[in-house]
Amino acid sequence: MNNLSIKALGALCIVMRLLGPPDAIADAPPEILYMAVSDAVQLALEQGVEADLVREEVTIAEAQVGVVRSLAIPRVSLEAGYRHNLMRPVIFFPDEDGNTQSIEIGRDSDFRAGLTLRQPVYAFGRLRNALRSANTGAEATRLAGDFAAAEIALAVKTAYYQALFAHEQARIAELSLEQLERSADQIGKLTNKGLRSEFEKLRSDVAVANRRPAVAASANERTIALENLKRLLGLPLDEVIVLTDSLMYSPLSISRESAVEQAIALRKDVASARTQVAASEEMLRAQAANDRPLLFLDGNYNWQGQTSTGITLGNDEIAQSAFIGLSLSWPVFDGLENRYRTQQARANWRKAEFRLRKLEDEARLELRSTWTRLESVIEELAGTEEAIALAERSYHLAQVRFEAGIATLLDVLDSELALTRARLVRLEELFRYSVLLAELETQTGLGPDLTPGRSGH
Repeated sequence: MNNLSIKALGALCIVMRLLGPPDAIADAPPEILYMAVSDAVQLALEQGVEADLVREEVTIAEAQVGVVRSLAIPRVSLEAGYRHNLMRPVIFFPDEDGNTQSIEIGRDSDFRAGLTLRQPVYAFGRLRNALRSANTGAEATRLAGDFAAAEIALAVKTAYYQALFAHEQARIAELSLEQLERSADQIGKLTNKGLRSEFEKLRSDVAVANRRPAVAASANERTIALENLKRLLGLPLDEVIVLTDSLMYSPLSISRESAVEQAIALRKDVASARTQVAASEEMLRAQAANDRPLLFLDGNYNWQGQTSTGITLGNDEIAQSAFIGLSLSWPVFDGLENRYRTQQARANWRKAEFRLRKLEDEARLELRSTWTRLESVIEELAGTEEAIALAERSYHLAQVRFEAGIATLLDVLDSELALTRARLVRLEELFRYSVLLAELETQTGLGPDLTPGRSGH
């Protein structure tokens, strides 16, 4: 093998080593998706199925506006046809003697074409009221869509906080197990030196064994919570996501009275119901106007030709006609149909008013209930940090006293359990606070303005 071949082979080996085996690409670590709660909400609103349904409802309502608007646009239709007479039409007439005579009319082939125009000129308020009703109804649907989007955001936030809660719960369980394992290891060393009894060693080992199922269960709950969040976001279950926000407390920047006022003024479902009342009133006017006349501008052009010699027409075999004029359509009596339809429209209007009143009362009650629960959680949160600090100090002292032979193993286990409970209590209260705050944001329509300094909003 010459030097050139050796150099080429060496270069090829170097390139293959740099590129690596084909399986290296397949074994590449999956891409990690870092996600704040605001990112999760945005993703759900962009590609979630529920958000798609909301957008389609809005599209339907907006299309209805176009349908009503089209009633004021001219209607133009074109008709054309060909007919071959197998037997020509006949007309009968009496002759001078009183006998009936028949004469064939027309030709073998008959060609026809026509263009018709109809333009509403004046509808006496019918189209105007119908268009107002459609526009107001579309606005009500858009507001309802905004509230549906807010509810989707609430569901995503709740799932996000649930995943954070499950993650922290698993971490606390793992930390508790580590503490028990350290204590068990320490007791084992003291037992080997004859400073502790075999009973104390067995008891510490039992405590470790009893804690391991809870660690496994919390790890499973963490996986389930993450998968539920991925489902709401429309992500594959094998997608690797890292939640970047945390459960935290931020003081509220609004009073209860202001929150109630904002809930009635800004809440999208209340605004939608209020707009629906206006739409129902316009629909009532539109329905009542259906017994009024309609004035149309009509136009028509006709072309006709007949022949018995194929399809070529001579000038004397073609006829044309056209007209333009006004026509008035007035439903003088419709069997009382419009009267009863107007009654239905009036009942729908009153129903919309009752629904608005009911929704406003429910919004006030719902918000007051959420606010009361939120105040309760805030009070319970106030002492949890101090409780954790005291529990940590108690656990540390129990370990020191145990090593000095002053405290028993039961003192260590009790202090460790108290520390774990203190951490879990604060975690649960932070989770409840975050979820209630998300509910309050939805109920008031204020969003993150409730806590300007809160992360992830």
